[in-house]
Amino acid sequence: MIAYTYDEHMTVKKGDYMNHKLKILVVLLSFSTQAALSFVKTPSIAPAAQSGTFTVEFELSDYTDVEVSIINPADSTVVRHLAGGLLGTNPPSPFTANSKAQRITWDGKNDYGVAVSNAATHLVRVRGGMRLSPNKIAGGDPYASYVETQTGNGLYAYNGGLDVGTDGTVFCSGRPISGGAAYLRQYSPKGEYIKTIFPLPGGKSSAEIGGWGVYPVDGTTWAPAIDHFKWISQTTSPLKQSVNTQEPLMLPIHGPNELALLDIATNQYTASYSIFTFNSDGTLPSAQRKPLVLTPQPIGAANTTGGTPFVALTPDKKSFYFAGLFRTTGSSWTLPADTGFWQDGRIYKVDMATRNAVIWFDLDTVVKVAADRAKTGIGTDKNSAIHGIAVDDSGHVFVCDRFNKRILIMDSNANQIRTIPIMYPDGIRWNRSNNALYVTTRNASVVQLVKFPNWKTDTAAGIKISVCSNAFSLFFKNQRSDIAVCPTDEGIIVWVAYLTSGVTLFKDNETSFTVFKDFQKVNKQPCLLLDRISVDNNTENIYAACQTGNNTNIFKIDNWNDPVLSYCSTSAKKRLSGYDVAVDSRNRKLFVRSVYANGFVFRYNLDNYVAPSPIFGSNNQITDTLHFRGGFVGNNDKGMAVASNGHLAIISGQSLFKPAAIQEVRYFPFKEGMPLPSPLKIAKPEIYKNGGLQFDLQGNIYIGTKPRAPEFAVPAILANSYGYKEGVGSIKKFKADGSFDSTLFVNGARGTDTVSSAITAEKTYSVDYGPIGPEPGSGCDCRSARFSVDAYGRLYVPNGVVQKVTLLDNAGNTISRIGTYGNIDDIKREFNREAGTDGKFYMAQPSATAVTDDYLYITDASSAALLRYKKVFDLDNLPGISPHPLSVSRSMHKAVSPLSAFPNPFSTASRIVWSGKFSAPEMAIYNLKGQCVRKVSPGALSEQSASFEWDGRDNFNKPVSRGIYQCRLTSKEKSAVIRLVLSR
Repeated sequence: MIAYTYDEHMTVKKGDYMNHKLKILVVLLSFSTQAALSFVKTPSIAPAAQSGTFTVEFELSDYTDVEVSIINPADSTVVRHLAGGLLGTNPPSPFTANSKAQRITWDGKNDYGVAVSNAATHLVRVRGGMRLSPNKIAGGDPYASYVETQTGNGLYAYNGGLDVGTDGTVFCSGRPISGGAAYLRQYSPKGEYIKTIFPLPGGKSSAEIGGWGVYPVDGTTWAPAIDHFKWISQTTSPLKQSVNTQEPLMLPIHGPNELALLDIATNQYTASYSIFTFNSDGTLPSAQRKPLVLTPQPIGAANTTGGTPFVALTPDKKSFYFAGLFRTTGSSWTLPADTGFWQDGRIYKVDMATRNAVIWFDLDTVVKVAADRAKTGIGTDKNSAIHGIAVDDSGHVFVCDRFNKRILIMDSNANQIRTIPIMYPDGIRWNRSNNALYVTTRNASVVQLVKFPNWKTDTAAGIKISVCSNAFSLFFKNQRSDIAVCPTDEGIIVWVAYLTSGVTLFKDNETSFTVFKDFQKVNKQPCLLLDRISVDNNTENIYAACQTGNNTNIFKIDNWNDPVLSYCSTSAKKRLSGYDVAVDSRNRKLFVRSVYANGFVFRYNLDNYVAPSPIFGSNNQITDTLHFRGGFVGNNDKGMAVASNGHLAIISGQSLFKPAAIQEVRYFPFKEGMPLPSPLKIAKPEIYKNGGLQFDLQGNIYIGTKPRAPEFAVPAILANSYGYKEGVGSIKKFKADGSFDSTLFVNGARGTDTVSSAITAEKTYSVDYGPIGPEPGSGCDCRSARFSVDAYGRLYVPNGVVQKVTLLDNAGNTISRIGTYGNIDDIKREFNREAGTDGKFYMAQPSATAVTDDYLYITDASSAALLRYKKVFDLDNLPGISPHPLSVSRSMHKAVSPLSAFPNPFSTASRIVWSGKFSAPEMAIYNLKGQCVRKVSPGALSEQSASFEWDGRDNFNKPVSRGIYQCRLTSKEKSAVIRLVLSR
């Protein structure tokens, strides 16, 4: 039965995909009722009649995806990735179509065209029916927010504020980094993480969640609607907004079990302010918006608005006090104060039902000239004269009068009761349990938390503590400090949130404050924007370019037992910075594209951690200017890849403001010891419509491109998806036409300064890949997804619009399609499930993939998490083979193995020899299933003999079968392992 499906996880074990045109056609199977995949003919390899070649043969019980590799038995490594893809009507070369039996010729060479020594001793491995199993997560830390290394553009994150729910839990909102995803998380009063509310939780119906702005993917699943992809964006709610607009703020204007955001919608001409309410569990059947103020219309145009809003509900919850925003008569850079209704220095009382506002309080005097305002307690021209407001149960109103450097205390009729002098008051909260006031102060250098135990009599702060020493006031207006006060069984815990400090919890000890929990300290994730990765196939070490402001650092993971993204430093202990990263596993090189405006690429020795690796002379800069950052065209780049011959390709662009601005794919054929080469321009894709770049082992190049294949229309169910229509493209393959060892691309206009026309692609893959920036009307190339190509030529293609990753073979057949929308909580539940996965493959916004023989890595940009999936095969004739050798970088940190064996491979016996002292040695030999086939008696070993001869027999003196075994020598102090290959 052939049917169209779009969303559900599909792994093809049997059947075939046919004619990928407007829809993905899938053979629906009932796996539980069909026989397991098996070998009809066991894989074999034998010398062919033609000298130097070998014939590989096998037959499967059914059609499936399959990979064939040649194994060196001496060390169990893969020397040749011979073939891979989906058997059936249209398999990739060299498979035979419409046949379950395959006959393939191996030329005796490795992946790089070099003849293999002792080729006749090599083995063939055939694996089929590939599936993915959740393995490890890195990142996704629930305390990740601002980090201390953020500078420059890194400060274009935001603090969305704090709110205490009716159950006493604390809700915290923000965006950790420029271009990063907004978050809304719930914590206990003592800062213990509870859950993520935004990005939205998965597992809920579109009827429960639809008010946020989602669209159906099929009859049962949904995805967040994306109406821009310049930055990470999900849903059409206020939290989708980017740094180019006013970020939403949490406000205490809501009912029980609800939360509220102030939605500030602005453009060049108008500004509107509304309250967006939703349930505290994240559900929202339909959008709930009310105007902040209906009469008179508030504030005015976006470029004539100053300040940041502060609100407080009256005790009866029928009204709220509102201050902080004011209208100006000039640009927002100068802020001369207006004299109308919405002038600075006023507090308004707004009726909750009618949203009508009246002036409740007015300062006598407000400085109206920007230069003079900076000299007052107001601070810069971006702050208003009045900031925080709080109300107690009796209706007393507490006001942060920044202009007059005081806390102003009034009754419900605006009659002044008293004042408390204080410099730069910013936020304020009254606490019911001790009747105290908690206030933050903020100037250009420091944020402090202060307490007034008795507001009726205090004339100065009782206790105080510094929150942060970098209180930089941003261009954007809503970077204010926020407070939440929580009585707990350990005393009163005061939360303070600010942009350049993240979130810090302080314990009120009556006579002092002490830090109770600092989110920056407990956060294990300095990487806040994770969407560019590369993997070392020899070690499974991941390298990632992650943004932390202008300091876009390179991070690494080199320990998957405890995967943590840590800063990658050179051998001189200098942190690496770059917008993009690429690993050359074969030649042991690391390529980094710099953060500088000129976009140079630098090369490092991967295993000399990480030493400069110059092409010529002492400078490890290996390219000229590649990308100009002007006009928001390339503050994030579009793609970089390294061929297996060590050559580099990169998508390069020029300034948006240049009349002949183009994107080119440049290819750099390096030669050691020679001057830097002039790049060959191998393709001229459409202007600013490309993202993602990869090589395969043969040197063919793959480019992600915005234009979709002509036959690949937008599916009807996604017709209303802006992100899909405007951001999703496909992938094109360009064939290498030069020699592998010299220059892969040599012909035509590719060696000239100007490419007159686009070079025809050999193949276009009809797969939905993206999003690819820029979006229409934007000159910013700020976001493009990244795909990967494995050693068999299979493509792993992310789609951040519909939360999918598609696996294709090189002929374009879909092997599987995984992914269902879910946030970090859903992801972690799936990865931590002891019984394995339920097949959902949760992800919020897959943005990049990287792949090795054993694992697939996927970055989730919205969750700032890296997901590792293990490849599992239903069929494997040589289970347990390591897909890669012991890494050089790992061996740097470990002693060279003291074990050796000769001969190895062997047919009758092999002598195992060890060096160094092994006190009371013990030895055992295991097969690839982990079963002990031979345990050597202690009497057969001694500290002096340092050798043992194994005759290939088991514990019962019976010959074991041909294959690979593991010998393990242990003592009290150490252990050592060696692989043995029995070839008889």
